[in-house]
Amino acid sequence: MTPTSLLYKKQLKTNIFSALVCLTLTGIMLIFSEKIKSGIYNGLVLCATNIIPTLFPFFILSDLWTAEFEIKQDGLLSRFFEKLFGINGAASVAFLSGIICGFPIGVKTATELYDKKIISKNELIHLCGFSNNPSAAFIISGVGAACLGNIYLGLFLFVSPFLSAVTVGILFRKESQIIHNSNVISRQNFDFVSSVKNAGLNSIAVSSYIILFSGVISLISYVINNTAITAVISTFFEVGTSVSLINGCEAINNNIKLVLIAFALGFSGFSVHLQAFSFMPTELSRKKYLFMKLSQAVISASFAYIYLLLTK
Repeated sequence: MTPTSLLYKKQLKTNIFSALVCLTLTGIMLIFSEKIKSGIYNGLVLCATNIIPTLFPFFILSDLWTAEFEIKQDGLLSRFFEKLFGINGAASVAFLSGIICGFPIGVKTATELYDKKIISKNELIHLCGFSNNPSAAFIISGVGAACLGNIYLGLFLFVSPFLSAVTVGILFRKESQIIHNSNVISRQNFDFVSSVKNAGLNSIAVSSYIILFSGVISLISYVINNTAITAVISTFFEVGTSVSLINGCEAINNNIKLVLIAFALGFSGFSVHLQAFSFMPTELSRKKYLFMKLSQAVISASFAYIYLLLTK
């Protein structure tokens, strides 16, 4: 068999597989259209009432943050960050942005530093793996106070993913030469008009993933018809919906709920990861990023479990 015929046979198999996948998905959407429609509607409501009003101003703030916040290479914060994670001290802007503004601001800021050649490709891969985190406001106010009705649990649930992010950043640290391009790192090019426009586009992009996975989770809940299993599975898809499902599941006791929520916040869900991928360069390793996030989820859940043991 000639190389041309082998290539044709391979392409034919690929086309047949793609056609079967498309037909299967089409059939699922036709059969379960009402359930998917209900999930997508809930996702739209969530984005319109919560996600976009929260993210839109923070997207603008992140641009202002990276433009105005200066980091001296010989400063205390920069030297501490470099010693702890083995990354150029300028990257602390991305980490702090991720903690303060929430996902996907950390990855967005990190990618901007890479585009300006302030950090290397290897530093960017490492940085993205532990800088894409839920914001303090989302965890403390949204999850703790609003969802769980306990702001102190919200404070703990903020500390747990934060410490797990730091732990993952240290565990995946590699010794390498850090190149300092200048003494002071600052973007110094904040454009209000462009920032507002990009904030709108980015908010819509983020919402699109949330709406998609709301439909997926709704379909899963219908097929499985078990709230506990659906709640556990949802931790891998969309963090906001997951927290709501876990908290509302009577079959799961409160201690396990806390551990599962800590896991969900640590992993953050494929909805968030796809948002991050839209900002990350195509040559960046997605596998390492996902492995780091999964490690963070396990460590975050472990911190929650240890907390429960200590407070018995």
